[in-house]
Amino acid sequence: MTPKAEIEPGLHRGLAWILADDGRIAYHHGFTGTSLYLTPHTGRYLAICTNAVYHHQDNRTRLAPLRTLALKAITAD
Repeated sequence: MTPKAEIEPGLHRGLAWILADDGRIAYHHGFTGTSLYLTPHTGRYLAICTNAVYHHQDNRTRLAPLRTLALKAITAD
């Protein structure tokens, strides 16, 4: 959970993780649409299990709103 490369201001990449909020939030999106969100300082962890790649169709872009909601949910006070 140590930032290694800046993606954009406030968003970094660690070892296989995207880090936000000064490294307090780590998340990773899998190829099939799965996502894992970690906030160890609050003890919150969230997993999205899905298969958005099937029958030679790629529906992963349709998951963007769900992933945005997941990030908001895990960072909510």
